[in-house]
Amino acid sequence: MNNQALPRTIPVDAEHSGLRVAVVIVFLLAALAGYIALNVIISSEGINLIAILGSFLIAYGITALVERILKKRWPSGREVQIDENGVRMVRKGAVQQEIRANAPAATLMWHFQTKRRSRVPKGWHVLACALEQDERYLSVYTFMSPNQFKDFEHAARFTRLQARSKTNDRKGGGRDDLLLAGEQRRLLQAENERWQTGAEMTIDDFQAYLDALALVFPQRMREW
Repeated sequence: MNNQALPRTIPVDAEHSGLRVAVVIVFLLAALAGYIALNVIISSEGINLIAILGSFLIAYGITALVERILKKRWPSGREVQIDENGVRMVRKGAVQQEIRANAPAATLMWHFQTKRRSRVPKGWHVLACALEQDERYLSVYTFMSPNQFKDFEHAARFTRLQARSKTNDRKGGGRDDLLLAGEQRRLLQAENERWQTGAEMTIDDFQAYLDALALVFPQRMREW
């Protein structure tokens, strides 16, 4: 990537909370409407299992279509702006966080695997990158399958985040254990910030973001 890549604006949080609520409502309404229609068409005494199954299939198809449309037409209003002056998290024109390029900043990068199925399957990786400046964080993240993480060119540069209990167990160890515990505590703090204010990106946008950071913070990213 060259300097023509800046300035750059990356929309984030495509699956924002408003969209997820709308998708759930659409699914429930579609399932109800589908059941009523199928129950009339395919009458049955007692519980109509065919109508129930069919209504869920109809609701799934309608919801998938509506979700694709909403993602294109209903953005979160949140975006990351990157230029030679630094990086900003902006929501509807208002700056939420800003990391200045002309001041010292730390780059924290970590990953962990999901323990249960939620928005992504169990075992997928969460990759996060946080810029820290004056005790303020600007965090972005993405999800990757195990195979995608294995093929990701920067995978080795992301530190595996350990459970807090394991970090505490290292406090009484040797010098290396203490250093590792200190690093993990810092990453845990960054993870807490990501959970509260982090912005989700697609894999392609996450890669583009890392490339853009190399232009804004070349020394830090070379160390990274």
